[in-house]
Amino acid sequence: MSARTPNVDPLRPVKLPAAIRAQSAELLHAITNATTRTDIMRAADLAEGFVLGMKTVRALSDSDAADLLLVFSAATQMRLGSPILGPNLG
Repeated sequence: MSARTPNVDPLRPVKLPAAIRAQSAELLHAITNATTRTDIMRAADLAEGFVLGMKTVRALSDSDAADLLLVFSAATQMRLGSPILGPNLG
């Protein structure tokens, strides 16, 4: 039996319209696949800006926006702590 965690969609618990979910998944993918610290932070900044924009045009409630920010923040923190990038993180 493997010690790995199953591939769970971190966006699943967040209530999002389909178009916002699709863009959020792309932004999350950019964070999780970035190869340098600079790229991780750039992707995280884009994700945060996206959430702010969706909140500004009232496409997301405050609570859904907060939940989405938590997903992006968790992914960013996990990536920044990734041993793959090494101690200098690019």
